[in-house]
Amino acid sequence: MSGPAAAWGVGIARALRMAAEEIGTFTIGGQAYKWEIVDYDHKYNPADAVSAVNKAVNTDNITYGCIQGSGVHPPILPIIRQSNFLDYGMIGRRQKHH
Repeated sequence: MSGPAAAWGVGIARALRMAAEEIGTFTIGGQAYKWEIVDYDHKYNPADAVSAVNKAVNTDNITYGCIQGSGVHPPILPIIRQSNFLDYGMIGRRQKHH
């Protein structure tokens, strides 16, 4: 949403909102569900990403998310694994050529 990867964060947030609006509600086992989109801004900073994921998981009870950036994933992986958070991460990495 801000920081060096803001263009991707804003674009993904808009796309998720559009998809949620198009899907509307869906039913599983007779129970109706509606997608709720909640934004957290980690500013492409690992410490802010840890704070955001902790808040999402431990305070807001969020179980699915799209966390952007390979640079912020190493410190959040233990949180994601321990909480069974499903991360639809959009990650890219440049290959170093020798």
